[in-house]
Amino acid sequence: MQGAGAAASIARGIRALDKLGLDVLIVGRGGGSIEDLWAFNEEIVARAIFDCATPVISAVGHETDVTIADYVADLRAPTPSAAAELAVFDYRQFEAARLSYQEALGQAMERKTELFRYRAEQYRLKLLLHDPERTLREQRQRLADIQDALRQVMEQKITGSRHRLALLGSRLHGLSPLERISGGFGFVTDERGKRLESVRQTAPGEAITLRISDGTVRARVLETEEHEIPETCPSET
Repeated sequence: MQGAGAAASIARGIRALDKLGLDVLIVGRGGGSIEDLWAFNEEIVARAIFDCATPVISAVGHETDVTIADYVADLRAPTPSAAAELAVFDYRQFEAARLSYQEALGQAMERKTELFRYRAEQYRLKLLLHDPERTLREQRQRLADIQDALRQVMEQKITGSRHRLALLGSRLHGLSPLERISGGFGFVTDERGKRLESVRQTAPGEAITLRISDGTVRARVLETEEHEIPETCPSET
């Protein structure tokens, strides 16, 4: 399209095609001189493109050619064939992009799943640490250990007490009058059964009783003889 009346014809064609409800509209032509492409610099064409409700791709001339239509259109293509490529849906490119997004989404979901699996395992371990049944078992074991330790301490205490009791019993047995009697000593009392510790507690003619290991001997005092008992020196403090 070029020459007189080309601009008006282009504007009418744009308005007519806009009424058809197209998905996209390509406005362009092949290469030529600046005069050949001048119709796309006209105001009537620029206004028709600007008022067009349909998206417009401008593809006028070659890549180096620039017209006012390029600035008014929604998208500029370097050539008409490039405009066709822009206008037509590229299924192969779409499929490649879809596969790329699908792979990225799968990897992201796998990472998320692995993260949630790790967190679930951490929560499971925490629940095991705070498991009431496990805590009860540990407390029971601790109680059993305390009971064993207490039993050992008590047995040690009882054994020590038995040894001390045996030692005290031996000492008391050695101080027992019967033990002394069995060793050849006698136990002397007056006729009233009171123990005689000094010759001054009796007199000639009085009855006395002598207890020895295998029985008692009853006798009378013929005479008494008092002996001096040496004094013991007091211990120094």
